[in-house]
Amino acid sequence: MNTSTSINSQDLNMMPAKKFLLLEDSNINVKINFYNKYNFFCTKSNTQCIKLDITFTFGLDLKVDMKLVSSIGTVSQIGDISKMIIWVQDDAIRNEIRSCTNYLQRQKNLNFAISILKNIAVTIEERKLILQMLILHSDGCIQYKNHLDGGVLIVYHTEDKKYFKSHWKIQFICATHSAIDCIDFTVTRKDVLFYKVVKGAMDHLVSPNLPFNVKVQHWWTVIEAVKMTCEVPVLEIIDGDIWDQQDFTLVRSLTLLSAGVSEQYEIVEDEEILTV
Repeated sequence: MNTSTSINSQDLNMMPAKKFLLLEDSNINVKINFYNKYNFFCTKSNTQCIKLDITFTFGLDLKVDMKLVSSIGTVSQIGDISKMIIWVQDDAIRNEIRSCTNYLQRQKNLNFAISILKNIAVTIEERKLILQMLILHSDGCIQYKNHLDGGVLIVYHTEDKKYFKSHWKIQFICATHSAIDCIDFTVTRKDVLFYKVVKGAMDHLVSPNLPFNVKVQHWWTVIEAVKMTCEVPVLEIIDGDIWDQQDFTLVRSLTLLSAGVSEQYEIVEDEEILTV
């Protein structure tokens, strides 16, 4: 991969950061915190290198600190990057996309890293907008929190019944250099009306790479089911905090994340397995 980036010979501190990084995207804010030149001695030659400490802000929610060590091929050009450290400032997002940042650090390609992080920021913002929509229109029945394994855990329940929970994680596929939504649902079958309304929407939502408007449409179906069931008397109360009992259905995507290959989706109902 080509990692060269053109710069002027003038002092970097006097240059606009976006000009230095050849960035024209208004959604990416760049701040160069530290810049230094030093001589790197080896057995064959004396090479001049630079150290850079840069903070990127992608969209509204993704702030990334990046430390770079690069050789200088000429006066006006940065050579190959010999060291790249990426640190996501938000703890939850850092945990969620750790596999992605580890991969980017190994590639040591600044422009490639910026492109991938920009796409991930868009996916994160889309999820945040949908979560805000769920909270706003569910009359307090839907809540979410950060999941220990990364991503977000979404739960819909009333005081006397649990309806569904969902784990929504953004996964990076190295083979395709893409970020996908990895969503699963655990949904009750006790409320027949709710189950019939949301089953089709959930079957679609476990599919990765849905356009944003399609995701909004299917999540809105879930919200409408929430409103519908809140007006219907609850017939049976489920006690305890157990979700994997026979009264619940697991809806998940069988996506081979490491290989970037999508397979079919699986609906598990009691002992019967239906392939959709």
